Amino acid sequence: MCTENSKTGVSIDAEAAREIPPDQIELTVSFEDMLDTKEHCVQQYNKDLETVISALETCGVDRKLIKQSRFRVYPHKETAYKKYDKDDDDYYRAFEFIEGYEYQGQTSVKLPAEEELFGAIWLALLKAEGKFTYDFEYGIKDEAAIEAMLLTEAMEEAHFRADILATAAGSKLGSIKSISHSFQNAYTVSRCAKMCMFAPTSRGATPEFLIPDFNPEDISVECSVSATWYLDAT
Repeated sequence: MCTENSKTGVSIDAEAAREIPPDQIELTVSFEDMLDTKEHCVQQYNKDLETVISALETCGVDRKLIKQSRFRVYPHKETAYKKYDKDDDDYYRAFEFIEGYEYQGQTSVKLPAEEELFGAIWLALLKAEGKFTYDFEYGIKDEAAIEAMLLTEAMEEAHFRADILATAAGSKLGSIKSISHSFQNAYTVSRCAKMCMFAPTSRGATPEFLIPDFNPEDISVECSVSATWYLDAT
């Protein structure tokens, strides 16, 4: 789109876009529960974490690639009200008390978007005993390379249009005055397949899950540039 044409310069906006097949999957496993004590929380988390890691190892995932984060244990507080009698006036006073402890934690790993590996991991986690949820998100491994490719295409298009305008105006393009650009992140919710599945548990929860999309849509990636050139007299 042409945005400006004057004696001093010409400014052009140009875009480049591609549909890129996803080549990477990020698996994120989330743990949470409420138990009687902090010690029980830590024990249960470690147990479920080891269950998940062992399940991934059976699918050929290297334990060293699995990252842990955001683990915390905190008291679960409830509010109660106690009735007081004073000077014939009844009133209630609120007070908090601790009723058990909650914990949360996450582990994640990035893997090639290979259907055989993806399917094996999904089945392994589905069969694993423990209280956790997990999701897969498709993405692009080398996003920087895609951005560089699209920036080059958009800049070439901008230069091509600017040259046409300069020639039509009886001038020629001089040095570049300014450039700005934007890149649409490939990991968009609308384009990336993301499924949340609850694993079976021995503590009474009802298993729920969605069948993963083993043939995900391509990811839309867009890049735009806005460039201004000085105009030189012919």
